[in-house]
Amino acid sequence: MIDLMRAWITGITCTAMLLAVAQSLVPDGVVKKVMGFTGGLLLITVIGLPLLRIDGAALSNYLLEYEIKFSQSSAELAEENESMMKEIVAAQCESYLQNQAEEMGLECRFEVYCAMNGEGYPVPYVVHISGVLTAEEQQALTLLIAQALAVPIERQYWNGGEHENT
Repeated sequence: MIDLMRAWITGITCTAMLLAVAQSLVPDGVVKKVMGFTGGLLLITVIGLPLLRIDGAALSNYLLEYEIKFSQSSAELAEENESMMKEIVAAQCESYLQNQAEEMGLECRFEVYCAMNGEGYPVPYVVHISGVLTAEEQQALTLLIAQALAVPIERQYWNGGEHENT
């Protein structure tokens, strides 16, 4: 298809250049006007002739394939965008929780997983907490997470072992 377009444009360009040269060689007067009119008709024919040869079914198939590829690319881009937004929100929430825990004097690590809400925005959905904490410290963090991130206690998971610093 690209080769056909290239040949078509090349044909138009060559015809226009030949007509311009011929027009410049013809003396002024009636002959020049007739030459200009005839050259215009020739140029219109060169432009329009390939359009008459277009196979409608082939063009339709080409456009359908293009539309399918465009839809796939759009879907992939939307999915990638959604994933990136979730990662950004999760990282910000993890940083916030880490700062809050440090202010409370607690050593723990957070992993936040996001989901898309009904409006298409990522929101914290699940929080994994690692660290050795007392029951009171766990309760304080559980309340903080529930209030600050709106993640209910049922979606907060505790791992009470030591964690490795990475």
